[in-house]
Amino acid sequence: MNDFNFYSYEFFFYKKLFYLNINTHIKYIMTKKICFIHTETTGLHELINNKVYKKNLFGFARMVSITWMIAERTKNEEYKILKKEKYIVKPRCLIIPDDCVKFHGISQDIANKKGTEIETILDKFIVDIKNDVSIISSHGLEFHLKTIQAELVRYNKPVDFNKFILIDTNHFEHKVNPSTLINISREYLKKEYNDKSKTIDIICELFFKSYNDYELKIKK
Repeated sequence: MNDFNFYSYEFFFYKKLFYLNINTHIKYIMTKKICFIHTETTGLHELINNKVYKKNLFGFARMVSITWMIAERTKNEEYKILKKEKYIVKPRCLIIPDDCVKFHGISQDIANKKGTEIETILDKFIVDIKNDVSIISSHGLEFHLKTIQAELVRYNKPVDFNKFILIDTNHFEHKVNPSTLINISREYLKKEYNDKSKTIDIICELFFKSYNDYELKIKK
């Protein structure tokens, strides 16, 4: 399993598209399909700064649920949702701690009753990101992507994330600090974020609003 890199807008622009002009840069990104991801887990990753290998899987939290949404920008600077998937993982050799249940609301009993086998979920995710997706984005991307990568390694399903442009919405045009989704929703999107089931929708909206603001800024 290959390691992967994370790009802010500035890093992506200067390192990957240094030979293109600004208009081409905008056109290049926004004609691509974008996959937004969000996961709930059994805790935090102890080895968040490490690469994910078979030998250190113990240092990464287990996936409890995953949501992904595929979208693209339309010509009128809006966006169109092409697909949205959400799954609870059926527990296998894992216990969901009570502290985590308080955070995401998915108990061991709920996961056993409503969960889907992890291989089925991973197979569906792989098919979707290989269907013309060029960008993967999330809020706190490193955490969520390593959650997914750890499960892919655990179940021997290799995916090379170096093939994708990886963008964390923590590094966007907004200047909200701390840049939690609650703060950003209230101050930047002018919305109250009270429903965790809408997390992926907030991330998607944040991405496209940030990019529209970015586009206006560099056109001046």
